Amino acid sequence: MRPVCPALLLLLLFAMNLTAAASSDTITKTSAYHEIVVQDEDAEVTWQLNYTIAVRSITLSLTFILPENASLISLSDIHGAIIDYTRVPMRQGDEIGLKTRNDGNWGPLAVTIRYSIKDFAPQQYGRLRISSPLCLATTDEVVAHVILPQDAVLLSSFPQATPGSREATFTYLHDCIKLIYKRGEQFDGVGGYYDYSSKRYEAFAPEITPKMKKEIGEVEDAYGLLSNITGLASPHEKWVLAFVPSGADAKDKEAGSYTGTGLIYIREEALNDDLGPVIMHETMHGFNSEPLAWSKEGGSFWFEEGTASYAAHLYSLARGLEEADFFVKNSRYYSSTYDELADYYKSNSTRMETWGFDTLDSFSYDYSQFIIRAYVDAYGAGALRQAYACFPRVPDKNMSDPQTRNAFVLGCLSLAAGNVSSESILYPGKALFLSNEHDFERYAAAIGSGQWQGQEKPLPASAYALPPLPNEQEASDALTLLAGRIQNDSGAFQSSDALEIFSQATAEYARAKSLFDAEQYDESLAASSRAGALLFMAEQREQASLIEQQAGAIAAGIPTQSGSQQKIPCAPAFSVFSLAGLAAFASVRRSA
Repeated sequence: MRPVCPALLLLLLFAMNLTAAASSDTITKTSAYHEIVVQDEDAEVTWQLNYTIAVRSITLSLTFILPENASLISLSDIHGAIIDYTRVPMRQGDEIGLKTRNDGNWGPLAVTIRYSIKDFAPQQYGRLRISSPLCLATTDEVVAHVILPQDAVLLSSFPQATPGSREATFTYLHDCIKLIYKRGEQFDGVGGYYDYSSKRYEAFAPEITPKMKKEIGEVEDAYGLLSNITGLASPHEKWVLAFVPSGADAKDKEAGSYTGTGLIYIREEALNDDLGPVIMHETMHGFNSEPLAWSKEGGSFWFEEGTASYAAHLYSLARGLEEADFFVKNSRYYSSTYDELADYYKSNSTRMETWGFDTLDSFSYDYSQFIIRAYVDAYGAGALRQAYACFPRVPDKNMSDPQTRNAFVLGCLSLAAGNVSSESILYPGKALFLSNEHDFERYAAAIGSGQWQGQEKPLPASAYALPPLPNEQEASDALTLLAGRIQNDSGAFQSSDALEIFSQATAEYARAKSLFDAEQYDESLAASSRAGALLFMAEQREQASLIEQQAGAIAAGIPTQSGSQQKIPCAPAFSVFSLAGLAAFASVRRSA
């Protein structure tokens, strides 16, 4: 180790102190934990943040936004309560600013924030409780523990946690929390809502009728149909059905709507109609929500509505229910006609490529199902399942442009079908329509018939050439880089503080590998980032320890090393230090 001359030592310490005050390289968040305790209709939230530091005497400045309807209870760090903080009223909630204290030691930093939330679950239907989204400011992976009231049971949540008890723990990244749970039997009938529980569904309605129970049971008997279409396991153990007045949480023009978190709203008026197709349609939306979670465009689109209507159609066929034929002449049902389809093809319109909830017309729904039926008819049900396997492999997990979304979905469908053109998928039989309209009319009538059923066909080789999952390559590269750094740094640390931080880095690296093996690439990349930050901090801490040792030896007049290595020219360092000191003095004078 080269000795450090006094002036250079002072310069290094001076620079290090500036870095500690101004750079995030000397501190990294190592864990974040939330505890949410729901008491009756309110909740108390404890938010604990733990940090690892690489230098002495560092303080942490933190700013966060309290959720709406929240009241601050306390702020504290490892030294006790923080009473000196700022509070600025904001439209979305008060902005809180605080700064931690330090005692000059190397110990970790920790901040604990406690606040309460009034009316934690404002939507209530008898025993049913639906919380507002709780958006906890965080940029890292967080562990949250939820404790519900003594009489409550968790039905579903986002992010997903194991349902069926009053306590749940889950890990999430960049998400808001939403909880759906039910209270005790003493709330049954409150507000005119009653509870019915089956294997797959939990229903809350103004009246629990034998007809409702029978139809829910028939949907459960056909439940495997949804996995057969998508190739996916059920995303929820139980789905929540809330039968609500029109215009409350269900749109006026829709019999039902899926809102995420396993929650399905159905208009109360639908209780008098065939419930099975509606429940199947909305449950299919729930199956679609995970593979298409990257789509941030509001509303639905042809693929979602087409597959949901397709599932309801297959269910109706199996149950012997009347299924309206569409795109046929002289239909006796109130559904789309062949003339509408012919007019759409003649106009060369592309509106279905970006169709959403702005136009809730029967033609758009029927045409969406027509696309899916024609696809299965041409390429087989297996191709559709293989397209579902492709959907999570989107390059942009925050896609908001409907045309980009449309292109990606069509790309997956094309891949699974043997690299056919997107136009042939989105405009089934249009080439036939342009060459022989009579044959096309027969083709459309067959595809749109209430008696139509898809079939299995062999998959082409191209269907298995799936692109990598998002961040798969990035996570792999990060692990490779980390492995090299850890191997290079192994045995290089002498100070106990650096060794402790290095141990944390290797543990985080092992966790990143485990997450990668589980195909949780986003989480693996985040863990690798934390491991890399900890490695850098361990190196910083080791350098700081060596500088302290040199400073102690020089102050005691003890030679640090013998030989020519001690002869270090100090004059340049004195000059640099003098310039730095003059600059700092001038800065102080200006600020005064």
